[in-house]
Amino acid sequence: MSGTAAARTLAAVLGLAALFQPEPARGQAPLPASAAPTPAALVSEPSVQALLFDLERIIAAEESSGWLLDDVTQDEIHRDVMESLCRATPDVRRAAERRLEQRSAAAGDPRALYERAGAQLSHDVTHALTTQRTLVALQRGLAVADQQCPFWLRPQPEFRGMQSTRDRWIVNFDTGGTAQLRRTQGEWSVGAGGFGRVLGGYSFTRVSLLAGIEMGGGALVVPGTQPTAFVVNYIPAVPVLLRFHRDAWNIDLEAASVGLFQAGNTRLSHGVRGGITIGVSGLRVRGILPWVGIGVASEYHFENSARPEAWYLRSGLRVGGVWDP
Repeated sequence: MSGTAAARTLAAVLGLAALFQPEPARGQAPLPASAAPTPAALVSEPSVQALLFDLERIIAAEESSGWLLDDVTQDEIHRDVMESLCRATPDVRRAAERRLEQRSAAAGDPRALYERAGAQLSHDVTHALTTQRTLVALQRGLAVADQQCPFWLRPQPEFRGMQSTRDRWIVNFDTGGTAQLRRTQGEWSVGAGGFGRVLGGYSFTRVSLLAGIEMGGGALVVPGTQPTAFVVNYIPAVPVLLRFHRDAWNIDLEAASVGLFQAGNTRLSHGVRGGITIGVSGLRVRGILPWVGIGVASEYHFENSARPEAWYLRSGLRVGGVWDP
């Protein structure tokens, strides 16, 4: 085959191949590799959810204390917003912004909804307001992130959030006072006391499993004594706790092996406990997520040579915090 024929054949093949190439959209030049956006599939969805959760928690906490002036309140929460935003990667930030823009568009304009509801702050109005405030808080942070984020606070490829304990090992500590009611040998007695404990475990997305040690005690009135006498109980325990968390709320279901000894009788009695606590968490302060709650528990102490069987009912206020190493 001559050189001219070979060249014509090659040109025909190339022309045929060109027919099967996808045609670019009109007026759209191909993006250079450096400018191509990160595919959505490569953005960490758990990190996007963690950033959105942080923003929603910050907005909800501020709304619960009374949101009045938008600019003033946005300035007040800006530091908490940046605590989370600076730790998220740029791709996660942009994905969160797109998600909030979609939610805000779906929720509608709060001013128009307010007028349509007859100048009433209906559920739809408050939902639209909250969504809009969350979006504005994120966009205000995005506008200054490059200038305000400290150089030593690097974005985390797998950002887990600042205002939750999800998907990490945690340490919980709490303490509180209790009102106590005891029934033993057919008689009732009342008293008060307190406790402190440290628990460790793993927190999943919606539930945490914790176990640890506890020391508590209290003074009870001895029935039928004149003048009134008291007995002092010391109660060590090994609690296991299942904590369900949703937004700022926690519900703890607890089981524990407990002991009991007294100042005048140091022989140990054994028992079991079941209890429930309902609590609410605040925003993170110096690495600690504080919480407060109200708990109630029932204990049964078995009869032994040291003392007869006894039932206890304890209830009281609890305060604590969660730290993730």
